[in-house]
Amino acid sequence: MKIAIVIAVLALTTVSFGQRTFEIKDASKYFDLKIKVAKCDDQFCEGRATFSFYKKGGTTPYQVITLPDTQIDISDGGPAVNTTMLYDKQSVIVVDDFNFDGMEDVALCNGANGAYGMPSFNVYLSNRAAGKFAYSPAFSEIAHGLGMFDVVKDKKQLQTFNKSAAAGTSPTVTRLSPTARSRSGKKSRTPRSKTRQRSGSRQRNS
Repeated sequence: MKIAIVIAVLALTTVSFGQRTFEIKDASKYFDLKIKVAKCDDQFCEGRATFSFYKKGGTTPYQVITLPDTQIDISDGGPAVNTTMLYDKQSVIVVDDFNFDGMEDVALCNGANGAYGMPSFNVYLSNRAAGKFAYSPAFSEIAHGLGMFDVVKDKKQLQTFNKSAAAGTSPTVTRLSPTARSRSGKKSRTPRSKTRQRSGSRQRNS
């Protein structure tokens, strides 16, 4: 009897801390997402992850992105979606129009590589001609602050947050400069290399 109990406990431990799959249907009005991640406990998932994108109601993925690492907060029972709270919960996926061309782009958490161990993100811009998302090194570079950057739509700016011992938490504004028109026929924008830091501090809103 004791041996049977020990085996049952080990089996439950393997299930609880092993690979998990999450289906996300509320991140976008255009696609659903299935995430397979290597290991989970009762608070977080991490390790190698695959992100499979499906057209709404579809059964075959039209794109699969694999990352060597991720971080998923499941403390509320499942992955957070489109949430970026400073010093708090960060989503495994953020969907927004990052380059202001009128199309949905995605950011996927690639682990805790941001400032002070905060989540960091790979950014993928929508490519209408290919029907897929394309990795953007320039946008990914600015998604390694205190979590994901904010999108300031009315000013066409991206706002990141960083912290120093002397100044505390302060926002940095990245202005986007227009580039050649994309294949969708709309102007695409890329981050300028220079940023302007504002004084003071601000709590990020979700």
